[in-house]
Amino acid sequence: MGQVQQRDREFQELAATELLQEGRILVAQGRQASGIEKFRLAVQRFPKSASAGVAQLEIGKLFEANREFTTAFEEYQNVINRFPDDALFQEALAGQARICDTVVRESARFEREGKKLPKKILPPKELRMGMLKLLVANTRHSQYAPKAQFLLGVAWDQEGEPNLAKKAHAEFLEFYPDHMLADDAAFQIGYIDFKLVQEGHSQRHFWAQLAFAEFLLQYPESPKAAPARNCLARLDQREVDALVTAARFHERRGEMNAARIYYADVAKRFPGTVESDEELAIRIRAMMAEAETKPE
Repeated sequence: MGQVQQRDREFQELAATELLQEGRILVAQGRQASGIEKFRLAVQRFPKSASAGVAQLEIGKLFEANREFTTAFEEYQNVINRFPDDALFQEALAGQARICDTVVRESARFEREGKKLPKKILPPKELRMGMLKLLVANTRHSQYAPKAQFLLGVAWDQEGEPNLAKKAHAEFLEFYPDHMLADDAAFQIGYIDFKLVQEGHSQRHFWAQLAFAEFLLQYPESPKAAPARNCLARLDQREVDALVTAARFHERRGEMNAARIYYADVAKRFPGTVESDEELAIRIRAMMAEAETKPE
């Protein structure tokens, strides 16, 4: 019985290998659809053969090369689900990681350019997020895990889910604190809130300041340090503008004590800004001098 099983396995492997080679020849001739048919036959007829897993991987690669990313991702997932060989598993993960990276980058590009996403190439939001979540699950213990987690945060931000984006980046820092992308993840946490502040969500102001301050303490030599300092300066200026507006409002109403409180707050908390704005500095000094000469 053992010999019969051995001969059967050898026959299946030989037949699957022949289908695999026939498929590769067809692909080399430019007949991709016919090649895929051969690969699928190898998978369907001889699923326990080593060549079946290779054939399934070839299907994923062909769809990826043709920029049919949703189908390619699914075909790679079939490798992961059905063929335990570690080399195939790693190649399938690499393919899924490439797809997610491309999808995230190209989605961002189309958004920046104000163009609609090409549905035939880039999957819709629900599918994109599903692909990224599955990639994170698949790669948890592989070399692709950090990039997958980072991409998930970037994608949530693109989809207008700032809290989920921050959570994904915070988890990245928890899982991979020493990774080369750690400084970028930390920066993104602050930048997400910074963008919201720019859109008028003033309640995010404190959290953006806190995140950037922590970022600069943790990663002072990062290439992102200069943008972080610039964002902090813009946040400070926004706060200065609000305080000065309040001070001038009270001045117009003749409420000079209230105006002095706001001016004093500006001078105490943002001395550098006051020094660089001559008109503001003169006004604050005048207000403070008036308070000192005014009889009690």
